[in-house]
Amino acid sequence: ATPGGVDLDRFFLARNLDGAARDALAVAVPMQRAGGVALAPRHWQDLGTRLLAALAMAHKGQPDRLGPDTGTLRRTAGGPAGPAVVAAVLDALWVENKVDATGPWWRLPTHRPALQAADAALWRDIEPLFEVAGNAPPVANEIAKLLRAEPERVMSVLRRAERLGLVVRIGRNRFAPTETAAQWARTAERLARAGNLKPTNFRDALGIGRNLSVEILEYLDRVGMTRREGEGRRLLRPASTLLAAAQRPEVAG
Repeated sequence: ATPGGVDLDRFFLARNLDGAARDALAVAVPMQRAGGVALAPRHWQDLGTRLLAALAMAHKGQPDRLGPDTGTLRRTAGGPAGPAVVAAVLDALWVENKVDATGPWWRLPTHRPALQAADAALWRDIEPLFEVAGNAPPVANEIAKLLRAEPERVMSVLRRAERLGLVVRIGRNRFAPTETAAQWARTAERLARAGNLKPTNFRDALGIGRNLSVEILEYLDRVGMTRREGEGRRLLRPASTLLAAAQRPEVAG
């Protein structure tokens, strides 16, 4: 077997193996499967070891970030393994409690990302503004005016907060706390299951303006939860799969 795995369909076709022969081979030869690809157990184990080492290196180099996503890990540690194989090994490591996931980002369970002191100080001023705003989070420029801070500085901290999973980016210059976005997603799912996920209904459910309701719905479209169909939207994924439960990152004092 090769480190990147063997495409089983091609292997069976090249050898003209029937169903019985395929089943017999699967029993006789130890293998780990990821979709239609089979890996020898040692290659599977080696890939897991490399992925864990890559996470450790990423945390050391960027202690203020949650961690790399699947694509980055594949490029840095996947070797010849394809996307499905890397994803399957990461899932197996997650089941074994060797890695944690927050949205698309992976991290070791011992990694506690933290905003650096200067960023943390500004974040502590920003966070109450989100709490007061509820379902209508202010745009970055409004935050800067309220705090009498430089807009570029506010955007920089918001982007770092996004990488930590504290906020999600809704539009070009609007962010929202992860918990708020999760509530939006649950509301959208409820309306979609009732066949009523339209901007006006979503607006009324959240008590916000129509423009913001459209902006949020377009965000849900982009992340693959919903899809626009005519005046309404169809649910593609439940809200529970949109935002992974995040361990709240530390904010340095």
